[in-house]
Amino acid sequence: RIALHRLLEFLQKRKIIVQRFKPLTPIDRLIGSFEQHMAQVCGLADATRFYRRRYSRQFLMWRFGKQPLRPRQIRRSDLLRFVGWRAKTLRSGSVKVLTASLRSFLRFLQMEGRVKPTLAAAVPSLPAWERCPAPRTLSREQIAELLRHFDRATPLGRRDYAMTLCLTDLGLRLSEVAQLSIEDLDWRKGTLRLPKNKSGRERLLPLPTRLGKALASYLRHGRPSVAQKRVFLCHHFPWGTPLGVGQVRYAVQRAYIRAGIPATRIHLLRHSFATCLHQQGTSLKALADLLGHQSLESTTIYTRVNLRQLRRVAMPWPQSKP
Repeated sequence: RIALHRLLEFLQKRKIIVQRFKPLTPIDRLIGSFEQHMAQVCGLADATRFYRRRYSRQFLMWRFGKQPLRPRQIRRSDLLRFVGWRAKTLRSGSVKVLTASLRSFLRFLQMEGRVKPTLAAAVPSLPAWERCPAPRTLSREQIAELLRHFDRATPLGRRDYAMTLCLTDLGLRLSEVAQLSIEDLDWRKGTLRLPKNKSGRERLLPLPTRLGKALASYLRHGRPSVAQKRVFLCHHFPWGTPLGVGQVRYAVQRAYIRAGIPATRIHLLRHSFATCLHQQGTSLKALADLLGHQSLESTTIYTRVNLRQLRRVAMPWPQSKP
């Protein structure tokens, strides 16, 4: 997909093809207003806005199609039938994103005075089954084995090693790694600043020594010499452009394969980082601030893998007497 976008840009610049813009439909204009509201009022991240736009547009197309757009005609039964129809082809996690997107869109329409105030509550809620099992983590030995499988004698290996350390030593999200800027690094104070992202808050984190050395090595001896503020750049076509989230994910997944780790999810490294800190005695509040969680409820998942503390609160099993 990225390659096709680059090809399209190239052909348009050479005027080999001409991009034709279709006139905006009422649904396009309404989704555009919703996008502006999410970005300027709610301060939502790009990925969150993308999915909320997608599912809101799908619902409007399903409900109205080529008919006139009249949000006042939306009924509770429409929401139930649409969610039931889409849930047949989506995973449970995607269905939760779908319902959250619909609620957000309906609250926006409610604020605009275009739907009834109680309509957002009509979107069905799903149980949080993903919180039942404890999060999977990697052991310290597995993480050490993963970090050994980077060829730090090459520029590409230095880059991928530094990106992986951002995940294992600071628990950053993939988007935070991809968006890391040179201006965010304060070498004198030994800190790393993360701009507003998913949590909507700016965070200032300590820069671990190992990560600082890896970043310095990459910036001095591996990074392409281009006028670009982003830290991690492409070393192939398109050379010198910032990496995207998908490219960061692919680099770590290749390291999984080289290290023989049977995993594909990159969030596994964030879980491992948080679990290790909590087992060492870090409080939930400090851990939530470090990870950028808006609510402590998101952080409590790591208490279920701290076996040492769980044993302290476990009640003795009652024994029967003859």
